[in-house]
Amino acid sequence: MYRIGYLALLFLLPLGLAAQDHIVPLHSNPIVRHAAAQEQLNKSTKRAMGSSMATLPFLDDFSLPGPYPDTSKWIDKKVYVNYGNPVCPHTLGVATFDGLDSVGMPYNRYASPGSSAPADFLTSKPIHWNIPGFTPALKLSDSIYFSFYYQSGTYFGNDVNGRSSLGYWPKESDTLLLQFRAGGDTLWHTMWYHLGYAPTADTDTVFHMVMLPINSLADTMYLRDGFQFRFMNYACGSGDADHWSIDEVYLNQNRNYHDTMQDDITFAYEAPSMLANYTAEPWEQYKIGDLRTTPMRLFERNNWDSGKIINATYNYTINTASTTTYSGGAYNVYPYVDSLYNKFAPQALPPLLTGKFPTTPLTGPTTYTITHSLSNIGDFDPWNDTLRYNQIFSDYYAYDDGSPEAAYYVQGFGTLPTYLVTQFKFNNPDTIMGMRIYFDYLFVNSGNYTFKMMVWNDNGGSPGDTIYVDDTIVNPSYNFTGNDLYTGYFFRKNVPVKAGTYYVGWELTYGDSINVGIDLNNHNGNKIFYCIDPFAKNLTWYNSTFDGSLMVRPIMASPTLVAGVNNIDAPANEITLYPNPAKNEVMLSGNLHNALVRIMGADGRVLYTDEHYSGNSINTSTLPNGFYLVQITTEKGETTFKKLLISK
Repeated sequence: MYRIGYLALLFLLPLGLAAQDHIVPLHSNPIVRHAAAQEQLNKSTKRAMGSSMATLPFLDDFSLPGPYPDTSKWIDKKVYVNYGNPVCPHTLGVATFDGLDSVGMPYNRYASPGSSAPADFLTSKPIHWNIPGFTPALKLSDSIYFSFYYQSGTYFGNDVNGRSSLGYWPKESDTLLLQFRAGGDTLWHTMWYHLGYAPTADTDTVFHMVMLPINSLADTMYLRDGFQFRFMNYACGSGDADHWSIDEVYLNQNRNYHDTMQDDITFAYEAPSMLANYTAEPWEQYKIGDLRTTPMRLFERNNWDSGKIINATYNYTINTASTTTYSGGAYNVYPYVDSLYNKFAPQALPPLLTGKFPTTPLTGPTTYTITHSLSNIGDFDPWNDTLRYNQIFSDYYAYDDGSPEAAYYVQGFGTLPTYLVTQFKFNNPDTIMGMRIYFDYLFVNSGNYTFKMMVWNDNGGSPGDTIYVDDTIVNPSYNFTGNDLYTGYFFRKNVPVKAGTYYVGWELTYGDSINVGIDLNNHNGNKIFYCIDPFAKNLTWYNSTFDGSLMVRPIMASPTLVAGVNNIDAPANEITLYPNPAKNEVMLSGNLHNALVRIMGADGRVLYTDEHYSGNSINTSTLPNGFYLVQITTEKGETTFKKLLISK
């Protein structure tokens, strides 16, 4: 799928140049990787797999926030629970099987691209068959059925017709299996499987239901307490590809073969941004005109049987100074099988009530939380009836939602530099301090790839003149600790800008390409530009072939704040930490660039490491209360140690 469209681009390139932009599967899952790192650092939040049994009904539609499965139902956490990968999920959230393990890294990074081996497992807790309050054991005659939905491939973006598309589908050898194991037994028995395949449909009809009865004499052994089931997949173990997703796993009695629709009204996708053009923006750049004036598109579906029209009520609230509440009223929602998504505009296309938002710039970092809610009588699963979106006003601009679906790169030639930039529009004069970038982790020496950061002004909708070139050559860096997926790269010199349009990015100075994360759920391909011949007299800029958002975020500071952070590479012995004691963040008195920072516990264990640290703050939210020793080694090789107390 990710090869589609390459040839069309070749005809637009200068004669003799074959460079172009590409999308490839991720080599790691940063969401899972950081969840695992947080668990390791903060033992008090580590998920423990309980030993108690699950009871009927067993139901999981994966609508609880991931990235790990619900530990009250499952005993392992190798699958990726998410809202962003599927096309038209039956309910909000799916469990995605791929070639990455429980810490978001490849099972076998040396696996050849065409290989296939056992990868993810999703294993239920042992089942206690007796329903609470009922003493008789279940029998084969109790009409017990096991059902689930599956999809081949994951979300890839929009095709030329604006329809949802699927990519990274499993090869024929990349099988998805369902297995049962009787209580007290050690053997797993395959009850269902499907070979990998490329979907033929490019519409919202790509989830398929499986319905299995437990009613034969051979099934009698499964009715002993301790019965378990598991899903597993085969995949290439070298990266995030060969995807299967499953939804709404349901085991219960008193069902029948035609019990294929559950009495449920659900959201299908995440909530949109409250901003018209960004997912986040600096608080000092805020204007009320930046809030969206078009309705918020919500995807609500009635999963009841055909003809069963259900009355549902919708509303949302926002935690503004005085709570903002909107009511979409009650409406008779038609089943999805009859009419697809809810089309009642007050519920499916609610307006953003802007009357209670500030009309002047914000006075500091602010987050507004918008909570969307559906309610109706007799709903099958209430977890999928609520969406939350945090609208952040901090020190950066963002088009992306913080979760990459793929990696994006522009093919270079090793000795011929390439430019890659993203367009941003500033409301007020400001200062660009650097960028936060998510680079896709590659199992190669990052020293073989170098770039320098640059800023361009605007020339009629594409990059114009270069207004800043950083004189520091840097390498891609990967943030493996804490909550932040992004690596901060700070300019040697802060760049003042007027209100207007600018382009922030880099020149690839060595290596053929650098993979940067791309969010395919937010469509800003028209803001991405690249140039493959920077030595030409007149530069030619191309828009991205792919309609996504690069995970590149310019870091801003108003001119009034710049004076305190313009001290780049201060002498190590002059650096101080504040506040001290700290809570969730500690600041540095000097703004470091490409420094080594380690935080060690009282027992000497290294709890935080960043070998290419740039910035003047460290996230300490994952560190428990206690004394720590902070080692700082500047780019010049100067080292100092500072004591730090965490007290929350």
